[in-house]
Amino acid sequence: MGNEDRVRAEFSFFQNAKTVYFFMIGFLVPLVSLQIISNATVFDLFNVAFISFFLAYFFINGKLQIPLIIPIAVIMVGSLFSMFNAQVPLKNSLALITDLYLFTFFIVLYNVIETKRELKIFILLFIVFATLQGCFMVGDFLVNAAKRSIGTFLNPNMASSYLGLSFFLLFQPYAKVNKYLSSLFGFFILGGMLATKSLAGLIGFFIVTLTVMILYWYRERTFNIIKLGTVILIITLVSLVIYPTVAKMPGLSSRFSRSFDSRIILWKTGLDTFIKNPIGSGIGPAGFKEVGPEVDLTTNELKKMELHSDWLSFLVERGLIGFLGIVLLFCAIAKMLLQTTKTSNSKREKLWITGLFGMFIFALSFSFTHEILHFRHVWCAFALIAVEYKLRKKNQEERELGKIKEENNP
Repeated sequence: MGNEDRVRAEFSFFQNAKTVYFFMIGFLVPLVSLQIISNATVFDLFNVAFISFFLAYFFINGKLQIPLIIPIAVIMVGSLFSMFNAQVPLKNSLALITDLYLFTFFIVLYNVIETKRELKIFILLFIVFATLQGCFMVGDFLVNAAKRSIGTFLNPNMASSYLGLSFFLLFQPYAKVNKYLSSLFGFFILGGMLATKSLAGLIGFFIVTLTVMILYWYRERTFNIIKLGTVILIITLVSLVIYPTVAKMPGLSSRFSRSFDSRIILWKTGLDTFIKNPIGSGIGPAGFKEVGPEVDLTTNELKKMELHSDWLSFLVERGLIGFLGIVLLFCAIAKMLLQTTKTSNSKREKLWITGLFGMFIFALSFSFTHEILHFRHVWCAFALIAVEYKLRKKNQEERELGKIKEENNP
């Protein structure tokens, strides 16, 4: 076999490995209930093997790129600094290992997706499996409307965040999907999210939908107060019509007051813990549930709980440096989105970038009321935003280079 044939065979094998990897992510990421040990899932078992393979390939070929290196480094410094005050070092160490694993997963996925075709394959597979998950949850709800559907996740909020992020992938411009099929996908994904009865998911999705509409109109230069007022009026009227039905749904509206009051009590306890902590170093990653005080919730029972907020958990557990890290992380992703916006030309591209904004805002809103940065699908969403930015930046650089060549060679 000649060198050219060998190179072609290696390239073909690498491309096939990518497709298998995308299928594995779409299929196994939602199967969180298939745990092995210490919150590790079947997905993680296969993912570590793929990560090792792809990292070796990128290192050998000198092609590895590391996005978000500054916020990730700051988070790690804050996390390590908080370990000096750790009271459950084993638990804290496992949380640190999880952080490193998820960061590495993000970096590998960012490097693996190199073309629009690969991005299309990844997105379509993710949508298909998200739709199947939604079908499963809707079916579960129809069988027993009193319980909250969790699908193959550990809890309803995790399931809701997965489906909410997946919905915005339907905005993708890379593959022409029949509008009826696309509507069917959206119906089951949103139906599954409703079946979780996650208040954070439903409220967050409402906020994001309104924000996405405004962003799209602004980009199309068709935004005006009358249009916004009309949409708000329609949403209000629809809400008033469906509210009686929603209010009767077991385990949904009745939880709002209790959930809100519990959060206030929990967050106040977390802030008190931070204030008492010397020099704001934190108590160690994932440490609050283990060493924090028992919280007197509105149900009149004392419980040890996690803080149900990424922002507060980073502040309390990883200290001021860790909190700075999460601020830089979301700011860096927002900056990528803003720069990507400048490169959109067609309506489909503008709609897709608006969808990416929706995905980001949905994750951001969820992060205030839940700890989602240890969810694997959240890092998939971050990777998609970063990949879109990378591909558009590369395309723009190639165009500028082409113009320079044309000017130099008239």
